[in-house]
Amino acid sequence: MFFRKLFKKKKKSYENLNNNNFYMTPEIRELLLSKDYKFLTEDPRLGNNIILLTIGGSRAYGTNTPTSDWDIRGIAVEDADQLLGYTTSKFEQYIDNKTDTVIYGFNKYIKMLMECNPNILEIVGSNRFIYISPLGEKIIQNLDKFITSRVGAKFAGYANAQLAKIRNAMYGDALSEEEKKSQELNAIKNAMSTFNEHYKHYKRFKKKQPITIYQKEDRLYADVLLKNFPLEEFKGMIKEIKNVCDDYDKIGNRNTKIDDAHMCKHMMHLVRLYHMGIEMLETGKINVYREKDHDELMAIRNGKYMKDHIATPEFFDMVADLEAKFKVAKANTKLPKEIYPDEINEFLLYANQRIVNNECYDENCSGYLFEEYIDMLKNDDIYNIILKNSQRKEEERCQKK
Repeated sequence: MFFRKLFKKKKKSYENLNNNNFYMTPEIRELLLSKDYKFLTEDPRLGNNIILLTIGGSRAYGTNTPTSDWDIRGIAVEDADQLLGYTTSKFEQYIDNKTDTVIYGFNKYIKMLMECNPNILEIVGSNRFIYISPLGEKIIQNLDKFITSRVGAKFAGYANAQLAKIRNAMYGDALSEEEKKSQELNAIKNAMSTFNEHYKHYKRFKKKQPITIYQKEDRLYADVLLKNFPLEEFKGMIKEIKNVCDDYDKIGNRNTKIDDAHMCKHMMHLVRLYHMGIEMLETGKINVYREKDHDELMAIRNGKYMKDHIATPEFFDMVADLEAKFKVAKANTKLPKEIYPDEINEFLLYANQRIVNNECYDENCSGYLFEEYIDMLKNDDIYNIILKNSQRKEEERCQKK
């Protein structure tokens, strides 16, 4: 590919490895060099297009067990021909189901980051970067441009969906259609709570929400009062509502029989979402690795609040307390209400221009191409430098805590 040819640079010494923030363990090295992960270097959309790789899932939260899977998440830039030329196949994301790896295209990732999607925020909020390039670091440095009070609605929506999974799995057919639709309505209202800011230039939003969703018995209804509204933005609103409805359709169609271990895992993630959301609303910081909540989260995962296949009243009391704290944090957050589009646009122009002009790396840059980094891991001496540096930085981080 044209873009991959652009990313050629002079070989550098390995003295500056001590300045890199690569997170490394023997398990990660074995994983990256295994045949199951060859797609990272062999797929033409990945390879040196990768600008960031990190650990996701329970290993990122610090709630893993010895048998936990490795979930890899990342970002890859598009080829120059996709950015500048005509193509019917835009690269948006790469999924490898066998290894549970998801790598997002740079421009799609930035768009989802602007929406404060919790799963997307976790990728850049991790302190476990397996690989990060200078452009990947630039995203981290500009995170404040993306984090807004929309975090409140997004985390609340994810928490509601998680709670719906738990209730559906526990009670199954015992839940009435009215109760299920009530949960869905609550999630839709959370998604719509950002409409006033997102579409505020439309004068009708200043007086009244022009879309109203409400419940009558076991069905949801909508009233839509719009006139001369841009179609593209109307599609955006409908898409946000549809995404919530689709999620709840999936919940309703799932097999309600979930074993206790998976149930406890859902319960743990619900509590984790509230803790992360509260912290972001109060501080504006993303803290994926839940060190201070570790004991509480692991107790939930290990079944402390499960009895006879049902969550105990104490668990639901905990959730109610967290929900109340979340609402207070949401109401009092000092996060900006909206992004600053000029700054976001400036960042995207900077990034995409550097991609096209082959300026992501240069001979004075401390970064390494992803394929070069994988080759480095094959050398025991270089790998040991990376490993020792990672261990040293991990110790420093723990001491600061």
